[in-house]
Amino acid sequence: MGIIKPLATDNGYCVYIDKSGKEISQTHCGCQPFNNGLAMVTIFNDQHYKVGYIDKTGKEIIPKEYDFAEQPFDGLIKIGKYASGKLKLSGKRMYGYF
Repeated sequence: MGIIKPLATDNGYCVYIDKSGKEISQTHCGCQPFNNGLAMVTIFNDQHYKVGYIDKTGKEIIPKEYDFAEQPFDGLIKIGKYASGKLKLSGKRMYGYF
């Protein structure tokens, strides 16, 4: 049937539900609306928030292992893991791993 919307739970988390009100996804600490068929979800893992994406069936499409992500745009998603290093204001890398 497919997910139609995120729903907040009594304990401050959220799930996605279908048209009948049945919970389709696991519990997340952050649920975004669907955009281009995907929804960004957030979990709290090892003292850090991690984000990923699910489709309208609740299937994990992009694993919840990333530190940041943006909404899909023009068929692409900007997503990544934080890295250590320093940049000059010009954007030139000085040192570190990116």
